[in-house]
Amino acid sequence: MEKGGQGWIARGEMGAGVGGEAGEIRKNLGKTLEDAKKSAKSAVWKVKIAGALRKQTTATNIWIAERLAMGHPSHVRNLIKEIL
Repeated sequence: MEKGGQGWIARGEMGAGVGGEAGEIRKNLGKTLEDAKKSAKSAVWKVKIAGALRKQTTATNIWIAERLAMGHPSHVRNLIKEIL
């Protein structure tokens, strides 16, 4: 558990300087690492962030799956395909 309850999204660890759609989703949600761990692997907010990250950055499905606690990277790929 992280000190002070600050998560990776609040601190910008999800991708420093991520702008556009991913940055807006991140800013508006204010989710924490604990939220990602507790939420379903296919939670709508996770899929939206994952899709935006794949479109706008070089983040891999492996990195996204680990950071957002979404399970296997192929699961991330399949969820992203559904929304794109």
